[in-house]
Amino acid sequence: QWTPDVYEGSPTPVVAFLSVASKIAGLALLARLSNIVFPFLSNQWHFILEILAICSMILGNLVAITQTV
Repeated sequence: QWTPDVYEGSPTPVVAFLSVASKIAGLALLARLSNIVFPFLSNQWHFILEILAICSMILGNLVAITQTV
C-alpha cells in the first residue's frame, strides 16, 4: 500500500493536507448526492449527521482519555 510510505516520507503539512482533503471531499460528495437524490429528507440527513458528529467527538475524547501511550 502506498499510503504509509507517502505519509512517512512527506513533510507534515503535506501529510495533513492529504489526510484531511480526501475525507472532506468524500463527505462533501456524500452531502451533495444525498441532497440531490433525497431533497425531501434534507432536515433528517442533517440531524443524523449532527448526531454522528457528536457521538464521534465524544467517543474520540473518551478513547483519548483512556490511552496510556
